[in-house]
Amino acid sequence: MIKYFKKILKRSAQLPKRLSIFFPILKKPYHSILDERIISIRDIFYQHEQNVSDKWVNYFDIYDECFNRHIGNNSNVLEIGVQNGGFLQILSKYLKNATLYGVDIDPKVLNLNLESNIHIYNFDITDEHAIKQHFKNIEFNIIIDDGSHICSDIIQTFKLFFSKLKPGGVFLIEDLHTSYWQSHGGSYLGAESAIEFFKKFADLLNFYHIREQHFEKNLSSDDRYIFQWLRSIYFYDSVVVIHKLQKPRKTPYARIMVGKMDPVVPVINLAKQEGWYQY
Repeated sequence: MIKYFKKILKRSAQLPKRLSIFFPILKKPYHSILDERIISIRDIFYQHEQNVSDKWVNYFDIYDECFNRHIGNNSNVLEIGVQNGGFLQILSKYLKNATLYGVDIDPKVLNLNLESNIHIYNFDITDEHAIKQHFKNIEFNIIIDDGSHICSDIIQTFKLFFSKLKPGGVFLIEDLHTSYWQSHGGSYLGAESAIEFFKKFADLLNFYHIREQHFEKNLSSDDRYIFQWLRSIYFYDSVVVIHKLQKPRKTPYARIMVGKMDPVVPVINLAKQEGWYQY
């Protein structure tokens, strides 16, 4: 009987090794699997004890939704508005293997002692000459605008940096409640408001469905670039998130029909004539 139990124990000990042949993820330590699957920027934020960072609590879920797929992907990340550098440190823990860049107008940020994968620059983010000087050959997977929150700066920054966002990248603008404040160049429905600027993106997203000719006539070169690359735009409390397409769109999306019977509404012949019937 003792020999029998020893035999069972021996086979049980070998089971994880045998399973790992078919399931390679089991070769990793359990805590490593958890880190990769359940990592949350909220948890990292609340455990952070280095340089200070403050955020509105609704931002954490937005960060996870937008940034999670970039974890471990050697991403380039730009934060506009560094302050004390705390959020760059948090991002460094969250986006492992990322290279982070921070820009701030305050020259004191150059004295920050941060991790080796964080690079700090001191210049006005709307200065095109400085952008070319420092970021001429750099594109970003993630851009976070947490800068001055002045409407004109937000709009100008987006126009300058959307082209420097990599295909498939995400551009996140924070603290857009200032778009309703006169102190920051905003107001409710005001023409100079940053929120009003981004509301127009709903029209740009649907460019190919707008039949009024004056709409296309009034588009700027910036508008044309944006609608070709715009995948989606999300509005949250105080935040706007823009996702960039993997490649520019130069035609409407294709329409397609599947199925072989139309017992209620006869639509198959129409689909055949217009070329969107699969069969």
